[in-house]
Amino acid sequence: SLVGGDADFFPRATTVGDFLRQRYARWIDSGHLKILGQLPHSEVLHHMRHAWATVVPSIWENFPNTCIEAMGERQVVLASRAGGQAEMIEHDGVNGFLFDWQTSGEFERQVQRILDLTDTERLALAQKAHQRITTLCDPVTVIPQRLAHYRSIIAQQQPRRIFPCVHQLTPEGGGNAPAGLNLFPSQTP
Repeated sequence: SLVGGDADFFPRATTVGDFLRQRYARWIDSGHLKILGQLPHSEVLHHMRHAWATVVPSIWENFPNTCIEAMGERQVVLASRAGGQAEMIEHDGVNGFLFDWQTSGEFERQVQRILDLTDTERLALAQKAHQRITTLCDPVTVIPQRLAHYRSIIAQQQPRRIFPCVHQLTPEGGGNAPAGLNLFPSQTP
C-alpha cells in the first residue's frame, strides 16, 4: 500500500501517481499494489500498524516524521540511507533496515530479509525500533535540551544598531540606504 500525496513528475510530464499507475498497472490490477493517496493521519497510522513493514524511500530527508511514527508504533522500517532516517535506525538489521539507492538490488534484498523474518524476530526488531526512537525523540529529554539551546542563543544575542541588510552600510554614506534615512542615529546628518 502506497500512502501519501502526489507530486509533479516533470521528466515524464505527468504526476508520480499517474506514472506509477501506468508503469505498475498489472500489480495494481492484481491487488499487489494499492495506491491510496493522501489520507487523514489516523488512517495513515492504521495502515502503518497493520503492515508487515513501513518503507521510507526518501532520497533526501532531514528528520522524517514517517520514520519516527513507524518506529514509535513498533513497526519494522526499511529506509534509504540518504537522510535522517538512517540516523534514526542507526544499526541495519538491529532496529530497522537500510538500503542504498546507488547499490543495485539492495532494496530488493532488504525487502526479502524483512519478508523472511519470523513473527518472533519481527516483533523483537520492532521493539528495538521503538526503544531507539523513544530514546532519540523522548520529549522528556529533548524539550529541556532544546530550551537550553534556545536560552544559550538568546543569552549570546547582541543588540543591533541597524537592521541587517545585504549591502554594507557605512556612516560615510556608502551602501544603498534611501535618501533621508538616518541609519546611524548617533551621527547627525
